Amino acid sequence: MAGLPCRIEALTIFPVILGSNPTPGVIAIQHHAVAARHARLEQQGAEIAIVDLGSVNGTTVNGRPLKLNTAHSLTDGAVIRIADAQGNSVGIQFRSGASAPVASVQLGKLQLDARGVATLGRDPGNDVKLDHPSVSRFHAEVRRTPKGDILTDHSSNGVFVNGVRVRGQHLLKNGDVLQLGPFKLTYDQHSLTQAAPADSYRLDALRLTRQVTIGGTPLTRLRKGTGATKLILNDVSLSVHPREFVALVGGSGAGKSTLMKALSGFTPVQGQVLVNGDDLYRSYGAYRSILGYVPQDDIIHRHLTVGGALHYAARLRLPDATTAEIGQRVTTVLDQVEMTAHAGKLVEALSGGQRKRVSIAAELLADPGLFFLDEPTSGLDPGLEKKMMATLRRLADAGRTVVLVTHATANIEQCDHVAFMADGRLA
Repeated sequence: MAGLPCRIEALTIFPVILGSNPTPGVIAIQHHAVAARHARLEQQGAEIAIVDLGSVNGTTVNGRPLKLNTAHSLTDGAVIRIADAQGNSVGIQFRSGASAPVASVQLGKLQLDARGVATLGRDPGNDVKLDHPSVSRFHAEVRRTPKGDILTDHSSNGVFVNGVRVRGQHLLKNGDVLQLGPFKLTYDQHSLTQAAPADSYRLDALRLTRQVTIGGTPLTRLRKGTGATKLILNDVSLSVHPREFVALVGGSGAGKSTLMKALSGFTPVQGQVLVNGDDLYRSYGAYRSILGYVPQDDIIHRHLTVGGALHYAARLRLPDATTAEIGQRVTTVLDQVEMTAHAGKLVEALSGGQRKRVSIAAELLADPGLFFLDEPTSGLDPGLEKKMMATLRRLADAGRTVVLVTHATANIEQCDHVAFMADGRLA
């Protein structure tokens, strides 16, 4: 929150107003984007809802704008954000104290005994519908046999059991953990239970270290083992929680890009990177479909229109998606990066900031839960840099864990945390 201290407010009496006017019954938020009476929190049965009271700047919940004077239920961990047109914002996280319900699918209730098979996938006709772009329409099936329940993979991105990709079929055992895209399901006595939320990723780095040899020629170093060594990552540990937006900041050679490549699994190093407690390096295949990586250089073909470039990118990234699904996905990601109005323009006719937004949109096609960006604001003027950071802030609010490398610090107030690096260490 730009310049505002973090504080906790207990909700004991309803309704309560969020606003800038410090009067009784108002949780005062001293920020220029907040109206005197901006929004109302009210109790609706067992739930808490928020209503935007017709404010000028509006309110978003998890990155989605609220309709004016319409109640929206809040779930535990929801991020409420109020921002001005320039991207300056204040954020509030709602905590209910109640854990989110765990989805459960009982295969017995799907009449597996009678039909002998249950299907899992993105298509609504499946017995278990798993709605995510990285899940195939008919991703897998579980079939009952005299030997037991057998899992068969029919997908492009694969099914992983206990972190290992299934090659054809797998005889399920009690306690097996199945992963299909972002969904983790635990098998137990002919039932599947969702093991963890499909849109919540915590990242933990433990003692990351990378040492390289410098000096001499590569051939000399290979033959004689000579040359000095340098630690470009030196015992780095950090944690990034779900919905957090974290910046890795430092000068040239500080190790920030090396750290991000290590965190994303793109370039493994000594140490551990955990995703929700799982070793990313050992289970990289299982998590690859939920990782998004935007390099510093633009990755979009310049001689296509924005919409055309994203359409072809979607055909590569979502191989079994229908034409209608691809069209809907392209529409969604263009809206997320505020480029809908430019869909018909050639990429080469765009500004640098607009091209970067299209590169981000291409990575969003697969709806990654972990999103890494290398210098996305490089070369942008201050106004465009601020808008880019506001866009990334919204992506984090919508449920992604976002890690950014940057050397600029003008707009890092949009981030939840900033890791300053120097000489391969956290400063």
